[in-house]
Amino acid sequence: MTRAWPTALLVFAVHAWALGAWGAAPDCYPVDGLAFTHKPGRRETDAVILLKPPIFGVVYDPGALRWLSRVDEQAVFGYDFLRFYGSPSVAHLERMASLLGPIDILGWCPGKTNLSSEEFSRGIGKLKELFPGKKLLVGPCVGLFERVSGSTQAPEFLGFELRPSDMDGYLAGKYDAGIGKTLGRGTDAFAFVTISNGLVNLRKLEKVLRKSVQDGRKIGYTLDGNKRVLDFVLSHHCGENIVE
Repeated sequence: MTRAWPTALLVFAVHAWALGAWGAAPDCYPVDGLAFTHKPGRRETDAVILLKPPIFGVVYDPGALRWLSRVDEQAVFGYDFLRFYGSPSVAHLERMASLLGPIDILGWCPGKTNLSSEEFSRGIGKLKELFPGKKLLVGPCVGLFERVSGSTQAPEFLGFELRPSDMDGYLAGKYDAGIGKTLGRGTDAFAFVTISNGLVNLRKLEKVLRKSVQDGRKIGYTLDGNKRVLDFVLSHHCGENIVE
């Protein structure tokens, strides 16, 4: 995950389209985490109410963080969730410290794509020092994920970011060895799908979701609220029919 965050988390209810050419794939996919790149509007809020992701939040937006830190989740959404805030920068999270008290999970999705295992260790250690008691989710882009395996510091959650440009390689198994090596640590992992401006092949996205579920990953989304993509997530979530 980079500037647009899962990590994932991430993250959306009905029976899915059954695309017969793909065989007996799952007809629906969980939404274990969902984050928006801004304070959610009415359409996004309604989606959260329908989907009820156990982890919900925003990424890299101080104004949206201010809203998230104060929102009455029962009054607005009708259920309790773990509040998530994600950033590509440890320094940004440090600057936001005064707003992070009510946040349950901090996400670090490094913006740099060449971090070493040692730099991951230092970043995780710094965040644990700055925010004792907070759960930490580390979710770099999928191509960088293997380097987390060499870190001497372990976060509570791991994830890898999948952008549309990563999907062909992911489906071809390009990253499987690195993901398997990293998850040898025994930590749960999210496959975070990050989509901006609706620029994604939805058939390919469903294949990515199917592979992720079959591989035992949690599903998270980071979205900018694009209606086309949000409707896709709603129509493929495990639950009652919401989108006709």
